[in-house]
Formats: sequence, C-alpha cells, structure tokens
Amino acid sequence: MSEFEDNYNTLDKTLHRLAFNTVKIQKWLAEFESDLYRTQLRSIEVERPVFISGLPRCGTTALLNVLCRAEEFCFHTYQDMPFLFTPIIWSQLSQRFKKKLPWTERAHRDGLKINQSSPEAFEEMLWQAFWPTKYSSSISVWSTNRSEQFDSFFVQHIKK
Repeated sequence: MSEFEDNYNTLDKTLHRLAFNTVKIQKWLAEFESDLYRTQLRSIEVERPVFISGLPRCGTTALLNVLCRAEEFCFHTYQDMPFLFTPIIWSQLSQRFKKKLPWTERAHRDGLKINQSSPEAFEEMLWQAFWPTKYSSSISVWSTNRSEQFDSFFVQHIKK
C-alpha cells in the first residue's frame, strides 16, 4: 500500500474550514443558486435515483466507480469540494483555479487512487446540514425523520 499524500495548501485548507463552518450560509447559497438557475433546473427530471450504501470497506466505492462510467448516473467528485451545496456556482468559480493533479492514494489509506475527477460519496455533508444532532461520536439508527425541506433541497441538488 502506498503512502497517503496531503496535497492541500493553506488556501485549500482555509476554504474547507470556511465551507464546513458556514452551513447556514451554504444552505442559503444553495437556494440562491436554485433560484438563479430555476429555468434550466425545471426542465430536468429526477426519475429513479440510485443510492449506494453499506458498511465501511464493503465495496461501495468500487461500485460507485463502476456506475460513474454510465451516462445515466451523476455523482459528486473531489472537485465539488468544499462548496458541495452550490455545485454550479462552485464549478464556474473554480474553473480558473483547476490544475491537473496526479493520481494519489485517498486519505482513507486503503490503496485506492483518486484525482480531482474521481467520484466520492459526499452526501453526508448535506445530511449533517439538515440533521446536525444525529451526528456525534457515534451515529445511531434513525427512526423515520422525513423533512419536506430536505426533500425539496435534495431534488434540486440532484438536478444540479
């Protein structure tokens, strides 16, 4: 197994801290983005979303990597971070700062190689924003906790 390489510079780390500590602002920006692109998003249908879940080290990343090769699926990539809530705006803003990064072992230290275009399951950030009390030192089984606000947000997010 190769060694994990930390490629984050000071600016990258600052942006991540800013994004992760401003969840309310990120949610507001997500609404702003949805309003800004309302016409384009209205024409997109979310028909049959597929969610991959499983215990750690059970092969979910391998399955994600297979599915991401099909045009029918959309997914987050490492370049979506840290402003995951606003994928359209962040993609446009970050274009000028993109650099081709080499394949490197991911932080999990599991031997899987990634680059900025690699798919990853970052949806947990979204869930944490809507159910912050559910995340602590351990995550217990949830009872049904439907949220119309989250459902609406998530459908818009999938469209983006």
